[in-house]
Amino acid sequence: MVALGPGDPPIDLRSEPLSVGDRITWSVYVGNPQSELAHRGIPQKSPDLFKYGHERLTEHSCLHEDLSEYCLLRPHTTIVKIDYNIPLPVAAIMEGMGWLKQGLVDLAVDVEHIPGCVGRPAPFMFFHAMRELNVQSVHEVIKVGDTPADMLEGHHAGCAGIVGVLSGPVPFEHWRHYRHTHIIGSVAELPELIRRDFM
Repeated sequence: MVALGPGDPPIDLRSEPLSVGDRITWSVYVGNPQSELAHRGIPQKSPDLFKYGHERLTEHSCLHEDLSEYCLLRPHTTIVKIDYNIPLPVAAIMEGMGWLKQGLVDLAVDVEHIPGCVGRPAPFMFFHAMRELNVQSVHEVIKVGDTPADMLEGHHAGCAGIVGVLSGPVPFEHWRHYRHTHIIGSVAELPELIRRDFM
């Protein structure tokens, strides 16, 4: 991040303080957070939606291409600070640019893939991914997340592993309230955990 504009909130989605020099990622779209569809949990369907990288460049509307060197973020854009300890390949996945084309992930699933747009903690997105990837058993699957909804989704799906990551909004002392099999400090610990406990 090279600058914060006047009046911009100095915190990210997780209430982490933002400052010049931070590595960040942001939502691929932004709309009116007060719209009816935003209140129904599907802001990506708002009629006034702005999509980074999909809008026409004009004299008065530029610096919003998703692959450009600089991007001017619109008001209400969701921003998440990325820890510099996270390897760049993982940060690239979080950035969400070219996920499928570049082979960084096999499948991207969101609530729109599910009839009725039912998201977490229900396991339906999880089962959709299993079906699409031809995974036959939940006992072959590990759920990794940093929120209570992630843990509940893994529990409801019956996963072999339910891994909580402390880099999210839930403090360590609160994790005992949520069903999990493991707690790790960072996703950087995930490869070793999988080798040790799931292979």
